Amino acid sequence: MNHRFQDLRRDAAACGTSDRYAHASSDGSAQVRDAASAFRQSSSEAAEEAKGVAASIAEQARARLNEIVSQQKTAGADKIAGVARAAHSAAGDLDETNPHLGRLVRTAADSVDRIAEDVRSRDLGEVFATLADFGRRQPVAFFGGAVVAGFLVSRFFKSDAPLVDGAALRGDRAV
Repeated sequence: MNHRFQDLRRDAAACGTSDRYAHASSDGSAQVRDAASAFRQSSSEAAEEAKGVAASIAEQARARLNEIVSQQKTAGADKIAGVARAAHSAAGDLDETNPHLGRLVRTAADSVDRIAEDVRSRDLGEVFATLADFGRRQPVAFFGGAVVAGFLVSRFFKSDAPLVDGAALRGDRAV
């Protein structure tokens, strides 16, 4: 069989068909190179398009996050202002029994009012930086303010809670 193959090869060489196969082989590799180049080009274009879409989505997400942070900042400032109102109310109650303590609570309430305005007018990062700086410079005052704020917040939330009587809890109905 090996002899037959050699004979066919000799015959093909004599007819010049081997050049034809060599030429077809070089045409085939050129087609493969062209296809690979076209594939690289289309994949590069697809990657660029994907980058553009990802950048657009990221920008939309960033805008939405800024909107949410702004809404939460406003809501937080409103809550802080509510704590200040509760502190002013407590200061009014204390004025009758202990005027000195009433003045201290009123001063604290004024500070809480200023904090609420700062939260409204500043970037959230600036507010946290200011509070952190104050906490480092005046740790005792910061801790005392946190305790007073906690007291005022609990008073504020208790004053907003609906009153529930024992009969409603037991399910009794008035006739």
